[in-house]
Amino acid sequence: MGNVIRIAKKEFADLLGNRIVFLLLAIFAVIIILNAQGIDDYMDYMSSGLVMWDMYGNSVSNLLLGSILTCLTFFGEFVGVIVGFSIFAGDRYSYSLNTLLVKPLYRDSIINGKLLGALGFLACICGFTIMLSVACMLIFAGNYAAPYLLEFLSRLPLVFLVVLAFMMIYMALSMLLSLVIPEQSLALISILLLVVIINSANAVDVAAPFGVFFNSSLATKLVAGLSPHVIRDHIYNAGLFNPSYDFFSALSVAKFDILWMVLYAVIPVLFSYIVFLRRDVS
Repeated sequence: MGNVIRIAKKEFADLLGNRIVFLLLAIFAVIIILNAQGIDDYMDYMSSGLVMWDMYGNSVSNLLLGSILTCLTFFGEFVGVIVGFSIFAGDRYSYSLNTLLVKPLYRDSIINGKLLGALGFLACICGFTIMLSVACMLIFAGNYAAPYLLEFLSRLPLVFLVVLAFMMIYMALSMLLSLVIPEQSLALISILLLVVIINSANAVDVAAPFGVFFNSSLATKLVAGLSPHVIRDHIYNAGLFNPSYDFFSALSVAKFDILWMVLYAVIPVLFSYIVFLRRDVS
């Protein structure tokens, strides 16, 4: 266990010092600020009528939370990709992974430590970006958020869980491909191509032909469901932030989509274990 913790700390420190990750986070922060400004403009535009209240179940907090969720997951996928790619790619380049492998360490200790460090790093990113989003929302749209502040803050743990699971999907897929494909540049291109493919799965011109071919709307839904963005939208539309639900009721209404999102992240991790434990990394 001590070896796992040491490797996790090293992985966390390596990711924290990664210039590409740092640049992404800086861009992420700018996008969060711009998103908060956009929400304020939208609220100003909608406040003169009742359209907003009809659309969002008389809850401004629902709108604000949905905006934060969309913003963090939209850009969070890129953070997940870079973190997943960096878990082994950096060590391969510096040959430090080979150094670890010749030490008296079990391979499962290495991958467990690296995963723990990467997950801890993603959790910190989620926490930081959510706090920044809340601060920006209160600064730019505080006059709209203030009456619903308690309701708004009480649902932030749900935002954290969904965003973290969303990032984990892209991290796990990226890590798996970086292990399967030895050449770093080819691995990165393959990862980006895979991201484009799964993100396009919800498009009508991609998912619909499967329904036509199999003469079943279920086929269309299954293909569209391969997109993490579709899963996220299902979770939101199920009423995750509906003020009429308490915390656990909100979790319950979206439990199947949340479970699918978690499985989506876990399955590539299991394959990564198999690949890492069974092949040379050089």
